[in-house]
Amino acid sequence: MTERLKAISNKLTHLKMTDRNLQIFGAVSHKYKSEKIPRTELEMFESKYKIKLPSEFKDFLLHIGSGAGPDYGIFTLSQMKKEYEEWVDCLDENSRLSNQCDLKNNDAIELIQKKQNAPKEFHYRRLKNANGILPIHTEGCTYYCYIILNGEQHGKIWSADSNEFDTLPAGMIVEFGFLDWYENWVDQCISKLGTPIRETAENGAEKKYKLWWKRIFS
Repeated sequence: MTERLKAISNKLTHLKMTDRNLQIFGAVSHKYKSEKIPRTELEMFESKYKIKLPSEFKDFLLHIGSGAGPDYGIFTLSQMKKEYEEWVDCLDENSRLSNQCDLKNNDAIELIQKKQNAPKEFHYRRLKNANGILPIHTEGCTYYCYIILNGEQHGKIWSADSNEFDTLPAGMIVEFGFLDWYENWVDQCISKLGTPIRETAENGAEKKYKLWWKRIFS
């Protein structure tokens, strides 16, 4: 395990100990539990689909695993496969994980610049196929994040709304590789839990914390 993965693992343990009441959105689903995926399973997955998982993501699955993560957590391999097949059915039945992803560096740069210049507006590209992209996480409803397996945006995390497959960089105003995206979530959660977690609104109801990535498609 790399030093960075050790640091992320330690932060995740701290988060689990801090959020014993599972106040962070989605934590009640994964309960901060992760299951490491054996190298043989990852290599079989890669061989079957003729792909190479981005190294950061593969190392994460090997040493930390699927489970704990943003919203409802990181998918298992079977969940990734199932969701991907649904995307193929919706988008283009000729899509393949091994095919080249259409998204370019300029697409990310343009969308980020537009968001920076007009933060209240919604800027996106629309996916035409599912080539070279792998769903790894859901925010709930029709909102997902996926990792790009090849091409110019190799290893980057993008968000998508599977209603119309509108898509944009997951960071909205910044590009994220997998570990940047995951560690940012852990850091944001720890930051939120560093303040009193129970605050009373005027009606006496408990306020719900909303992290930065909860308004991607608003």
